[in-house]
Amino acid sequence: MSLTDGSADAGSLDEAFAVAREHHRAGRLDQAEEHYREILARDPAHADALHLLGVLLFGRRQAEPAIELISKAIALRPDDARYRSNLGNVLREAGRLEEAVARYRQALDLVPELADAHHNLGVALGNLGDYDGAIAALGRAVVLRPEHAASHGTLAMLLDLSGRHADAATAAERAVALAPDDGELHMTRANALQKAGRPAEVLPICDAWLGTRRYVTRALALKCSALVDLGDAAALEDLAGRSLIDAFAIAPPAGYADVAAFNRALADHVLAHPALKPPDPNHTTRGGRQTGNIAQDTAPPLEAFKGLIQTALGRRTVDARAGSAHPFWASRPADLQLVMWAVALDSGGHQSAHIHPSGWLSGVYYVDLPPEVGAGGDQAGWIEFGRAGDAFYTRHTPPVHTVEPRPGLMVTFPSYFYHRTMPFQSTGRRISLAFDLVSATADA
Repeated sequence: MSLTDGSADAGSLDEAFAVAREHHRAGRLDQAEEHYREILARDPAHADALHLLGVLLFGRRQAEPAIELISKAIALRPDDARYRSNLGNVLREAGRLEEAVARYRQALDLVPELADAHHNLGVALGNLGDYDGAIAALGRAVVLRPEHAASHGTLAMLLDLSGRHADAATAAERAVALAPDDGELHMTRANALQKAGRPAEVLPICDAWLGTRRYVTRALALKCSALVDLGDAAALEDLAGRSLIDAFAIAPPAGYADVAAFNRALADHVLAHPALKPPDPNHTTRGGRQTGNIAQDTAPPLEAFKGLIQTALGRRTVDARAGSAHPFWASRPADLQLVMWAVALDSGGHQSAHIHPSGWLSGVYYVDLPPEVGAGGDQAGWIEFGRAGDAFYTRHTPPVHTVEPRPGLMVTFPSYFYHRTMPFQSTGRRISLAFDLVSATADA
């Protein structure tokens, strides 16, 4: 309901703001934005509405308007530490790290016990290469909020990067105790133990973690570190020398004249799908839209696509027989279940490095690509394997493996492989369908 349609206009601004904030908390972002803007139309100096509209736009990756709005809120209420800390978050996301650090320090001058600001200051300083300052900030964050696993985990990575591997292992152990289901924290701890000269402790950690998660591969246990080293043939290939990354051009499914016709049907269905929405700001997808799990969608093009997944799985079954001693094949669940989603990336869109911790085999199929993808020789829009997320603060460039996407290309790979999509610039969209094959009883 609009705030200015007569029925709601009689309410106070406080009541209107409470409604807007409730929409925001519940994830109804369109409604929240509408209410914030209507509040500001009635009172342009409503500091909280300015602040939270800025936070909302930040979540939608609209950094510049978010900076403008939160800066206006700070001008109206300069003693609010939350405003300054959140402005720091937006600036950090925009790559303006020095400015972000300044805002975090201003927030802490106002409220020295603000744990979020200490944590975010540590992340920004780590990105700037000031590891001593970052460790000090994260150390304060974990004192103020000892139950926050992410702060312990980030502290562990910074300690490891600065060469304090034993301290890093201790910090990571605390993080794992707080969030035992977080695979990246387990990998952070194992990585620190390896560097601290305690490799014998690594495999038991991974075994304990994987004990109730049989759908995660034994190869992850053997490679339980922050990076999957694709320079190591044992990581990239099975014992028969077959690549663990499989890419093949599909044949047109029954009922479609050719692959182009099939892809047009898929693209039309994906772009009109009601579940295709901007993802949560903490998601790996940036600059585009994504659906949730659409595996139950029975539209004809998606049913045909499910048949292609069976074809892809059949190819991997042949691989499994050829290299059955490899831990990846040995860990195949007997009760595979499909999880499937669609992604439409706009210009500048990409997916940051991630793994699929609940999957066994993952895959991506390319439906439509802008002409600029693959045309400039710079691998814009390609998929890359082997580089862990930015949060790992790696000093070196790891060995990587890239695949050029093409309409009609299907790529499958072990779910534990780190992968990312590189940004591209175009007026067109990059449309893909992705899937995981997971254990249907993994959580039983």
